[in-house]
Amino acid sequence: MDSSFSYGVGLQTYTGGMWDGVKPTLEELGAYVRRAEELGYTTIWHTDRLLPTVPPGYSTAWYEPLTTLSSIIPYIKKAGVGTSAVVLPLRNPVILAKQLATMDVLSGGRLKVGIAMGWSQQEYAATGTDFKRRSAIYSEYIRVLSMLLTGEKVSFQGRYVSISDVEIRPHPVQRPRPPIYMGGGGPWVGVDDTMREKLELRVFSRIAEMADGWIAGARIDASTAQRYIQLLRKLISERGRDPAKFTILNQNFVYVYGVSGSQEELKSKINKIVPTPFDAATKVWIVGEKQDVAARIDKMVNAGVQHFIVWPVGNHLPTIEYLAEEIFPKYVK
Repeated sequence: MDSSFSYGVGLQTYTGGMWDGVKPTLEELGAYVRRAEELGYTTIWHTDRLLPTVPPGYSTAWYEPLTTLSSIIPYIKKAGVGTSAVVLPLRNPVILAKQLATMDVLSGGRLKVGIAMGWSQQEYAATGTDFKRRSAIYSEYIRVLSMLLTGEKVSFQGRYVSISDVEIRPHPVQRPRPPIYMGGGGPWVGVDDTMREKLELRVFSRIAEMADGWIAGARIDASTAQRYIQLLRKLISERGRDPAKFTILNQNFVYVYGVSGSQEELKSKINKIVPTPFDAATKVWIVGEKQDVAARIDKMVNAGVQHFIVWPVGNHLPTIEYLAEEIFPKYVK
């Protein structure tokens, strides 16, 4: 197995909506990420959900990602911090560049920037962002963010961004800039195969052109991931880039029966996180007995995943301990 494989963990800071559990304190998060680093998790990730309910996706929100990741930097020594993923069109790219550059400096050059277009019309409406033009906004914001993170003066005249000789200080530590990973890839609901192929080509052409890696989401199974990875490698090569320098990431909820808890315990929690029937959620989440979880992760790694982001159902230490001690070692050589 490729020695470049690594694994990270996503902080679960549920707050509001259907979630009725205790919100984690900074001290609790600090202890958790220290243990994660001891277990070999190379990056601490955090997602971006603005509103406490975003149907049909989530029944709760998370803490704000940049604030949370900045707050845990003093608790880790070598692990990186990463956004998985910031909904880019909802944030001013100049201000976001300033925030991210500062985080890279404060972390000693260990920031990874995951971005996504987002899909919640409610979140777009809440920020006054035009949902119908989200793809065009996203494309412009990516270009501007990427250029600003180099620390050079940037001028850009677009439909949604217009700046002249703007530069960001502090300079990020990483050169030419921190890596930018992009989400995307469906699922495509209510479209025929011809339209799906057009959408896939549009999305992955943008990723191949602008990103340093692709984050496969929880709803992308191993066979689909493998097909997308092959498409990405082709598109990257066509642009004169080296596919070997492009990172494939995958994030998913993981729940191991007998380690994370029982099936009944998961049933009691699942709709507090996502408004999805148990059977449907557990088809896309990596849920099951130890051998089932191992097989699901194995398929994703064999499909080409190089960095696996564990989303335990809550900040559950036994889950991440089990995965680090029993599942991941065979991939890290």
